[in-house]
Amino acid sequence: MMNKTSFGLPKKREEVIGLLQKAYTDNDLEETEYEDRLQKAYEASCLEDLEKVIHDFPNRHTVFATQSAPHFSAPKTAARNANLPDTKTPQHMTAILGEQKLNVRKSYFTPLNVLTVLGEHRLNCQDMVPKANLIPFSVKTVLGDTRIDLRNPQFHGKTIHIAITNLLGETKILVPKGAVIQNMTNTILGDYSEKHKNNSNLIKKIYKSITNEPEIPQEELQGVEFTVVLRGTCLLGNVSVAYY
Repeated sequence: MMNKTSFGLPKKREEVIGLLQKAYTDNDLEETEYEDRLQKAYEASCLEDLEKVIHDFPNRHTVFATQSAPHFSAPKTAARNANLPDTKTPQHMTAILGEQKLNVRKSYFTPLNVLTVLGEHRLNCQDMVPKANLIPFSVKTVLGDTRIDLRNPQFHGKTIHIAITNLLGETKILVPKGAVIQNMTNTILGDYSEKHKNNSNLIKKIYKSITNEPEIPQEELQGVEFTVVLRGTCLLGNVSVAYY
């Protein structure tokens, strides 16, 4: 039986996702096909599975050679990789019938799955240290409220994919003023909105006292630019983006 190769998987995953994005933008892939392949790219646990995602792409050789990456044995691989982020198992965060506040502090490049049902979810990503250029999220909100704070200087130059499923719920996304939003959500009997928050000291203090949102020095967010791609379906719910 042929051994599967996982060395170099994070870098190859980013390259494959880049090809998928270009193919979709160039109208070479239908939306459903793009989303299906994108999900498979996220879930791939070895180079061989990842290569299958773009098996029919004429430019796949830019990522993979004619043959898959060479196999090699390293008896202590598992021990060496013990402290590396997990590339196989997505992280799941759930808030049901209550309020959940979480700080994402550790490094990761696997999908982060957030589920909110009849509750409130506050996800603070201000201290997160991303190890990859593409950061995927999956957010499902049912009769609840999910808020994701992306005001993080370390996101500069990154691309954040957020797959949104809203059913009578709301997803709120906080970003610095330099963020670029690409909204591709399908909103049915709902609403998508973008707001620019006033940064006056008085308004900031009042807003902070009401929402309990952490305050970030504006100088740390100046010049911070990254892209947020929003996809998914919003049924009888809302998606809102707040620029700070």
